[in-house]
Amino acid sequence: MSIDLYYNKFSGPSRAALMTVRQLNIDINLKQLDLSAGEHMTPEYLAINPNHKVPTLVDGEFVLWESRAIMQYLCNRYAPDSTLYPKDPKKRALVDRSLNFDFSFLAQLSEVMVF
Repeated sequence: MSIDLYYNKFSGPSRAALMTVRQLNIDINLKQLDLSAGEHMTPEYLAINPNHKVPTLVDGEFVLWESRAIMQYLCNRYAPDSTLYPKDPKKRALVDRSLNFDFSFLAQLSEVMVF
């Protein structure tokens, strides 16, 4: 079964997913999309990701987008014993905190930018 990762090299979330793939040494088909040419808006791509963002992972019949979810899925599916995403709830919580740090930071930044 092949795994495809649709990405753009200038996308931070794409690079995060790519780093996870490399760290876990997963054999994957990389499919770069040219966002400036609108390749993320084609009917073929919209069929797998109606959100038309990158990255998108296609693992057989399973399709997943959102970089954090992709990174967590890859660890859970292909390296469940990896220290990259530990099983221990406290250690995993620390990883999750780092993965989601920007949620609170961006809210604070938007308040400053709006005013």
